[in-house]
Amino acid sequence: GRKTEGLDKAAFETDKRVRYGEKVSSINDVKACADAMLYYHFDCGDVTLFDDLDIIASLTAEECEQAIDDILCAGRSSLSIVKNKE
Repeated sequence: GRKTEGLDKAAFETDKRVRYGEKVSSINDVKACADAMLYYHFDCGDVTLFDDLDIIASLTAEECEQAIDDILCAGRSSLSIVKNKE
């Protein structure tokens, strides 16, 4: 398929900052931090809660666009639009 639009770079940067802020603020909550540390320890191998911060900080819009292109194959995708009855 033909790609006509990419990610809105300003919206991407805003969302990235929001997610980074949410992750940092979750570290301030002792229970949430402990739960996250246990989750990462048992379910994520060598990745830690703090690695996420580095990953989010270094992520680019171009990397996200490439991941979307790799994951979503236009030949195997469909779009349904459901309209409300008025």
